[in-house]
Amino acid sequence: MVVFNHRYDANIPKLRRLYRERFPLMRFLVPFYDGDDPDVVPVYASSEVFQGYFAQAHAALAPLGAAHYLFMGDDVLLNPTVNAENLAERLGLGPETGFFPVLKSLCEADARWSPIFYPFKAFAPTPFVTVGDALPSRTEAEARFAAHGLAVQPLRWGQLLRLHRLTPKYVGAYLRAAWPVAGRLLRDRALPYPMAYGFSDVCVVPGAHLAEFCRYCGVFAALGLMVELALPTALALACPHVVGLDARGWSYHAVWGEALAAQYDGNLTALLAEFGARRLFIHPIKLSRWHLEESV
Repeated sequence: MVVFNHRYDANIPKLRRLYRERFPLMRFLVPFYDGDDPDVVPVYASSEVFQGYFAQAHAALAPLGAAHYLFMGDDVLLNPTVNAENLAERLGLGPETGFFPVLKSLCEADARWSPIFYPFKAFAPTPFVTVGDALPSRTEAEARFAAHGLAVQPLRWGQLLRLHRLTPKYVGAYLRAAWPVAGRLLRDRALPYPMAYGFSDVCVVPGAHLAEFCRYCGVFAALGLMVELALPTALALACPHVVGLDARGWSYHAVWGEALAAQYDGNLTALLAEFGARRLFIHPIKLSRWHLEESV
């Protein structure tokens, strides 16, 4: 399931050439799509909350009947040796096991991580969203976090008293989010709901828990919770087991800017040939800046 943050139809043919032989059941989740490609599922949400795509796409994805659903961004380049037949074995997935690269509890996040204020904004009282029992109770959520080895603890003072670490664009948002719960923060420093966080451009959801995962994603999208909190939290709540890169000794490569494209002269075939046996994916690879040789 290839997830587009923004509509860029020109990447679809390249993605097909890259993956169709390895993953015969491909779908593209493309915002605001109005074309006629039968493999494209139109979705409607801000890329900041693209977990909402999954809730909207569930009706189109569930009939595929897959044992596992691999979701990855259109700017993620997957290891060329991984395919639909060996995905579960290569990642160590059982029928009820999901995958997330590095799953961590938000209470353990580095104090420099600016989006730490998002849960307070998302769970602030509002007459426009009534969650009710659409999410597990806090007690149940804490139990599910504990089953994954995720701590549920008060935030550290260093995480809260951090305005000097914020870039200017985040200061106002942080204050607006923190002010309504300032008393509680000063008293117990508790998050309004257990939260995980992490790099959210690759994940695997077991088919047995796809519906539950998608429902939680939809609730978090309605609350406006940033995807790098919402998606890992939804996965931790929905799946009895979640494994990460370390389960099979995988790594990933994050490279920003034009350095990699310049190193390979934009030749994606050459990059794939030197991918590395234990590197699961590279991100971000902007396909519009790369070309594929005809043999791929």
